[in-house]
Amino acid sequence: MRKYIVLFCLSLLALSMYAASIYGIRIESDGRDMIVFVDGQQVCTPTTSCFIANLKSGLYKIEVFESVPSQRKGPGRTGELLFRDRIYYNEYTMKDISVRGNNSHHAYRDNIMPPDTFAQFLRSLKDQNFDDNRDKLLATTMVTSDFTSEQYIEMAKIYTFDKGKINMMKTVYPRIVDKQNFFMVIETLTFKMDKDQIHEFVKEYHQR
Repeated sequence: MRKYIVLFCLSLLALSMYAASIYGIRIESDGRDMIVFVDGQQVCTPTTSCFIANLKSGLYKIEVFESVPSQRKGPGRTGELLFRDRIYYNEYTMKDISVRGNNSHHAYRDNIMPPDTFAQFLRSLKDQNFDDNRDKLLATTMVTSDFTSEQYIEMAKIYTFDKGKINMMKTVYPRIVDKQNFFMVIETLTFKMDKDQIHEFVKEYHQR
């Protein structure tokens, strides 16, 4: 009997650990029902909170519309656009998007982190022991903050290897307000192959 109890407890522990490792994109509204699309495909029925799991690392087009009740019986139809942006998602992090008000995708623009706050944020990044922890802190901060190319260059110095810098570039690029200066960021990479990869990423970003 004790053996079965131990096995049951281990199974519960394994399930809890698995649940804790589930990542994705979480979208929450300001209380209004919304309909969410990823790359043109509807992923949520009308809801105030939408969680999209099992996504691979990559660039995704996220669109959120207000849900308008249908005259016929059914789930409703899409109303006014609330949010639209291209998001780079790292499959090992949690990405939070807060939709506030009509066309709130503009709320993310030109919200550059002030120098004093950025200095504190930079210290927090340096204090993280692993790149995964840095990525999580960055993803949380990007919910409400934009960055300049110059700020990104300072952040990139914290990463020892180009792999970490590349992941960070793909994550931060949608939040770079002076994209015309991003070439300076790309030049911080060591190898031409890595630079070409980011150039292709930027090209794809603007073609979607």
